[in-house]
Amino acid sequence: MGKLKGTTGILLGVLALNTLSPLLLLQSVSAEESQQTSLQKQVAKAEKELAKLSGKNEINSDEVSSSLDKASKELQEEQDKELTERIKTQLLEKGYTSEQIEQADLDNEPVKVFVQLKEDAAVKDTSNVKQDKKGAQKINRAVHDVINKQSNIKKAVKNITKKNVGRSYGYLYNGFSTEATKSEITKIKALSNVQSVSVARTYTITDSNSNQLGNVDGAWNNATYPVKGEKTVISIIDSGIDVNHKDLRLSKETEPALSKDVVQAAIEGDAQTQGLSYGKYYTSKVPYAYNYADHNDVVYDNGTNGMHGMHVAGIAGANGENADNVNSVVGVAPEAQFLDMKVFSNTSIYAYAEDVIAAIEDSVRLGANVINLSLGASNGSETNDPEQIAIKEAAKKGVVAVIAAGNSGAFGGVENQDKA
Repeated sequence: MGKLKGTTGILLGVLALNTLSPLLLLQSVSAEESQQTSLQKQVAKAEKELAKLSGKNEINSDEVSSSLDKASKELQEEQDKELTERIKTQLLEKGYTSEQIEQADLDNEPVKVFVQLKEDAAVKDTSNVKQDKKGAQKINRAVHDVINKQSNIKKAVKNITKKNVGRSYGYLYNGFSTEATKSEITKIKALSNVQSVSVARTYTITDSNSNQLGNVDGAWNNATYPVKGEKTVISIIDSGIDVNHKDLRLSKETEPALSKDVVQAAIEGDAQTQGLSYGKYYTSKVPYAYNYADHNDVVYDNGTNGMHGMHVAGIAGANGENADNVNSVVGVAPEAQFLDMKVFSNTSIYAYAEDVIAAIEDSVRLGANVINLSLGASNGSETNDPEQIAIKEAAKKGVVAVIAAGNSGAFGGVENQDKA
């Protein structure tokens, strides 16, 4: 994106947020093949070779078919195992004990799932829209159209599950969330226009230890590109921040990248199209905030998550006056703006994928240049996970996603945590 002025200096700070353990992942979501499992690659390669060589008497087609069947079976077993683990994780977080989970009929336990549709999300037709008031309205209309077209599939899914649809998505990801049992998932996958069905993951806060990366002053004072985060919007998808904190401010001379009128247009929509219809403009430093977990405007972390989101925001872009690191602090990109995307409830230690995806979509709609996700999950990911799709589409828009990984360990060692 053209407005990523001084991104290198800013990313030093955002990366610092994620040095919470020795392992950091800056995902390159455009490389889809790297996300595939080895078994998926084997199946794809075998299918390609079989199509190329069968009929030419260059191979024993029976042997290739046998190998392909074996690899496909192993892949299915791997996917079934992953599905079972995700179901168990959701039940654990609902309050089930390990003993209850072992005795449960997992095939008939309803869990949160995502249904992805085959048609493109709105981002494809709005990739060149400017980040201004008119652009926000165009995006609103495009998203509205995509979500409206989901109605028939939603009715069909509801007939199968007897459950109401949860969140709907239309900007980066075309789909919706609902609840379904393992057997119902198979039926939903068979519906026309359904691309995939995946069981939702849940997330926890990562460790709150961090190291400042070196040479931040060098980025600020570089003679050629002196930058302090000007014209950059960082989305903090976390436990919430204190939008009125005295150190969360822009300097008087700094012109904000994201203005109040653009935010209001995104929220309110226009005469023809509904906007986000939630969230608020707060300050020039924090032009947008919303509590996705509790569906309200309590965006401050006053729960059990230790103000992790504020910790993250402070390192990224606090802008205290006369900072002494005791009474006032300065972060790495002090003139950057924040989107406060609260996905952890004040009454829970867990965040849910449906809220995280909504926060990612809205971050891009509102013009974020950087998305920070200091989140951890106990189960793996697949290429059709909505989170992966949303991050990939955000990357195509030029948005940098910085994602913590492996944070169940601490500095100097690894903790073995039994989460079953």
